[in-house]
Amino acid sequence: MNEVPHSLLELEAFCVEMNLYLKPYARINITVPLPQLKQPGQSISNWDLMEKIKKALSPIQLSSIKVTNSTIEMVRFEAELANRKIMSKVIKALDGCSLKVVGFFEPLKVRVAEAKSDFPTRHDWDEFFRNADDMDELKAGERPDTIYLAKIPTNWFTDESESPDLPSAKILQQVFEQFGKIRCIDIPLLDKYRKQMSSDISGIRSVSFSFGQDIFFEAYIQFYEYISFVRAMDTLRNMKLVRIMDDNKMFEAAIKVEFDKTRHLSEKKIQKRDNERRRLRAEERRRIDEEGGKKRLFFSITIGYLNVYYLWFI
Repeated sequence: MNEVPHSLLELEAFCVEMNLYLKPYARINITVPLPQLKQPGQSISNWDLMEKIKKALSPIQLSSIKVTNSTIEMVRFEAELANRKIMSKVIKALDGCSLKVVGFFEPLKVRVAEAKSDFPTRHDWDEFFRNADDMDELKAGERPDTIYLAKIPTNWFTDESESPDLPSAKILQQVFEQFGKIRCIDIPLLDKYRKQMSSDISGIRSVSFSFGQDIFFEAYIQFYEYISFVRAMDTLRNMKLVRIMDDNKMFEAAIKVEFDKTRHLSEKKIQKRDNERRRLRAEERRRIDEEGGKKRLFFSITIGYLNVYYLWFI
């Protein structure tokens, strides 16, 4: 979640009541072919290449850049731009430009292109469920009806009347009902027993390394109708979630969006979680009762001992 310069040019309304908007990703792939290394100990620093790429683009700044592939023949970077408006300008500036590297006579030619999207398509989910032998498309959760979301900022979906530190399923429902009627929402973070459940039913796929309050959360949203699921997926395709705060600062979140392949909100999985929750709850009550009994027994013995000690002195 990053603060970004305030610009409404590329924002699309998502839930204006909550100051939520969507912004398209602007990513490019930068490929640098490497010359054959002829001398022992000769090398090329990926960091040095990144700095030269940034310098070649100045005064335009990249929002981020990272290495996605590195071999003896080439280095590929993925860079993110502030917006799509400058993408053509960046590609024109970088594609075909030469980078001079210390120790090499020939400059390195840069190739640039817009990064391909890895967001699932309608063909992807239709094919997955059509070919899955253990799925029954007549049953909820075993067909394309459930969206999985991760890396959602917790404090964007809190309800002060419930808990200021936890996401609200009610708020999430209000936001996503714009696509159609929702059958079920599951936020694993809200179930205190969920981390004790096995991974095949817990629904926990993202591990949080925060201390104290969870900064991000994950959620499963199941729609009654296929068209509602499709609307939601198409709307979120290749988009960041943006929130404009009360102080007019704008923050972006690179949320993760997938269609659920795990039958997480199928009747069978829900029943398994309910059974496991009852078992864990009963186990917890039994442990508390046992600990309480031990404390009472110890207290009783202690009081008895003190009484005897007191009487003995009389």
